[in-house]
Amino acid sequence: MANHSTFLSPEIKYLIDFVVRSAVEEDLKKEKRNGQWLSADFNLNWDHVEKVLGTVHLDSKEWFRSAIKGLTPGFSEIYCKMKALSSETYERKLQPFLQWTHDVLLLKTRKIPFLIKDLLAHPEITSLLGEKQAVILIILMGSVLGINIRNLAWHGFLAGDEAHAVFVYITVIMLVECGKTLHHLGKKTIPERSKIEFSVAPTLDISGEELHGINHAKRIINYSSLLPVVHLHFWNSAIDLLQEKRWGWAVSLMLPLLETAMRIIFTEVNGCPDRVLTAENSVLYTTFNEILSDTYEQQEAEVSEETFDDIETVESQHEVSVAENETSGVQNVSENEIARLKNHISTVTGTKLLVMLQDLLNFIDGPRVRDRISHGECDITSFPRDLALHILYVSVLVLTRGKRTYQETMKKNTDYGVSLASNLDRSLSIGEWFGVEQNIQRNLSEVTHEDEYSVAESSNSDAAKFLEELEKGERTYRCLFHPIALFHQSLIKVFEMLEDWKDWKKPDQNDLEYLCQFSDVPSTFSYPPLSLHHSLCSIHEISKCKARCKSIEYNVLYRPRLEIEIASLFQRICINMQNTIENLKNNLEEKLHMFENKMLRSRQRVTYVRQLKCVPVIVKSCYLTLQILLAHLCFMENLSKLKECEVSSLRKIFKSLLQVYENLSLFTKLSVNKWDEASSLSEKAMNIIQNFYDMK
Repeated sequence: MANHSTFLSPEIKYLIDFVVRSAVEEDLKKEKRNGQWLSADFNLNWDHVEKVLGTVHLDSKEWFRSAIKGLTPGFSEIYCKMKALSSETYERKLQPFLQWTHDVLLLKTRKIPFLIKDLLAHPEITSLLGEKQAVILIILMGSVLGINIRNLAWHGFLAGDEAHAVFVYITVIMLVECGKTLHHLGKKTIPERSKIEFSVAPTLDISGEELHGINHAKRIINYSSLLPVVHLHFWNSAIDLLQEKRWGWAVSLMLPLLETAMRIIFTEVNGCPDRVLTAENSVLYTTFNEILSDTYEQQEAEVSEETFDDIETVESQHEVSVAENETSGVQNVSENEIARLKNHISTVTGTKLLVMLQDLLNFIDGPRVRDRISHGECDITSFPRDLALHILYVSVLVLTRGKRTYQETMKKNTDYGVSLASNLDRSLSIGEWFGVEQNIQRNLSEVTHEDEYSVAESSNSDAAKFLEELEKGERTYRCLFHPIALFHQSLIKVFEMLEDWKDWKKPDQNDLEYLCQFSDVPSTFSYPPLSLHHSLCSIHEISKCKARCKSIEYNVLYRPRLEIEIASLFQRICINMQNTIENLKNNLEEKLHMFENKMLRSRQRVTYVRQLKCVPVIVKSCYLTLQILLAHLCFMENLSKLKECEVSSLRKIFKSLLQVYENLSLFTKLSVNKWDEASSLSEKAMNIIQNFYDMK
């Protein structure tokens, strides 16, 4: 188990402890303050707040420290009163004012800032919630100069004793105060943005019952050498939430813990142990964005207040990572730039696990669960079960990187108990305020007694087999949401749509006289600038070509911008081919139905014959184009070797093909029926390809 008692830097640690200690000490007093800050009706004394705040300086670290020190007695009073609050009083006095927590800024503007820093600084927020209320929220969670509790919690920097209820109670009271302000303004109905639904999400296909998988995961996690002892209770709480089928709540707790585990790996493998701590407010934090990047900053940099929030902005993985130096890993930089070093995290995690994490967290077309949960873009009460379990399984794979197999970890049960006990002793001085030590003792008891049978039978344990199944799933995992992967999936889909083209519905030639002429595609083609020499499959071998397409392996991590651009262009061509084929099949079914029921007039019958003759031409065009795209997928990594003029020629060719298939998808619609034009366009696509490539 990891030997970390805190992930807060000294300055931030002092600030958090000061607020927490004051609240705990106030709670222990026999005689408590009565109503100096919070009335019996749970109204904040804003005159007192204003007096403490004085002249507001949101750009001054000294002002923030003074404001926090002055507000701490109020925080303590809030903690004591909220701790003693009954359910009946909560429902009567607080809950009615907590119904507004949607997108209140939509009352004033349709443009909502992405970052909480910008949201709280928005002038319309001040006009809606009040200036003093906005300032308190900024102190709590809207500035790196303040408590910044939201970012500390969400990025996994808080240990169990630092994530104290005092911060929850303060936040609740502030929400109530804002709700009362809106009520006085007559704002009873608050708009709400549509929530994101995770319709497509990555999953690891694990056999067995759901509960057994969760139990196995809990057992493995508890033995991880990457699990900080101060996070043990959090992990077990997340597992409890999963067992209760509260998927979204569990994920909200797991993601920060997963980030911490990855940060530990990152700092160890890159030799920068100090970065496991939250930075002071003058330097960069190390979050998932940098952990999963190809490079990282070599040195600490002085930054403005915007730094922490700016690095959390979702960066499209469609962007190119800077090329790495083949020797030292240090990139060439100018005098005023900050050097960046090669990130070696993949040497521990492996590339497959990094791809799984990028699919989950970063790729623009993926679920991006971290950003969407933290910014309120999804409804956690309806979070998908399979996605929650997938996040659990990915977490298990991350946490076992410290000990490569469950069996190896189980053999170290004695060492584990000693390590945990030593960590426990060191954390008692901090944890004694909150009873955290009882939770850790209980978890230690569970591990060392409940799991004795598993330890003794480790080689054949169900948990070990479960981990083996997870690792097998990791080895066979295919990226879903990178642009190259999306192109690949679209390519496969078009092959599948064409596979049965000869069986598409059409009349018997004895009933309707028509002649379909068809010639096969060329047998080979080449493109010397990419050293591309490729055999083409016959139109009778679509299944073989599809199988070849499915078997292709390719790299999606830190790809150059050019590859992303070309892959996105290829995908758009595939999507338009899909639309063309779908339109064509639907049109054929409709026309056959009308023909068989004698619903076609003579002119419509002539059009129908044109359509039937056009089918083989469209199929051949699509099939030839597909094979060209497939060949380029195989040689995608060679694109960077092309000269600028060659890249320009490729763009021009494929943009021309895109235009052809955009028009084809239009002409094949049931309401259009321009079959002569569709046939000409198909011939045009084949001519474009044959004129550009050397074909035989």
